[in-house]
Amino acid sequence: MTVAPPTTPSSVAGLLDAGLARHPGKEAVVDGRHRLDYRTLDAWVRSAVGGLRSQGVGPGDRVAVSLPNSVHIVVLYLACMRAGAVFIGVHPGLAPVEKARLIDLTRPALVVATPAIVADLARLGSPVAGRHVAVDLADASMGVLAGPPVIDDGWRPDPSRPAAIAMTSGTTGVPKGVVHDQAHMLLPPSVILHHRMGGRGERVGVHLPMTTLNVLILGPVLALLGGGTCICIEDHAPLALAATLVEE
Repeated sequence: MTVAPPTTPSSVAGLLDAGLARHPGKEAVVDGRHRLDYRTLDAWVRSAVGGLRSQGVGPGDRVAVSLPNSVHIVVLYLACMRAGAVFIGVHPGLAPVEKARLIDLTRPALVVATPAIVADLARLGSPVAGRHVAVDLADASMGVLAGPPVIDDGWRPDPSRPAAIAMTSGTTGVPKGVVHDQAHMLLPPSVILHHRMGGRGERVGVHLPMTTLNVLILGPVLALLGGGTCICIEDHAPLALAATLVEE
């Protein structure tokens, strides 16, 4: 039994298929440093899948990501979905000890973060200190995580298998992980797209932290599902935010 409408892909792994077929040159995801069209985004994702595999990440393995809003988060999320890995967002604004606690709780096979966050975690002696990968957000690729591009052979992971873990706020105790599969992550944006947006993707600005799974689902997943564009907004300063709204 499928939970998605007929026009919706069966898994997040197939999220870019329609946009690639219809308008490969249209902007797909944008941040303050990079502007990727659907063709380029797909190439970055395929390269990141190869990078994950070169790091020993396979289906069912967990990947923790702690980055500010950027095209890199979208690429890593989609790469995890295609690789059958489990995506875990770790808010970059948390204190180092709080990040380490979430990493220790979820036991990822790989942690991807900024160089500063990787250094903080290493100083704390995180159990996965040897499996941290630093990503330079200014790099016009995935940097050290870029691997040999994986050719799409039509394989897709089981959309009912665990695909992401959302961490609760921990306001009534320690944070807990809530597991989501790919099929259900498509359901909320599909409903919004078809009942509120006429099935058309638009330019969706994302100001809230994209390491929060709900924000990923209602931001880039919503935009890309409808063939639109996601604007990743990192700078929270009022004037910078206003400038981004005017420009984008």
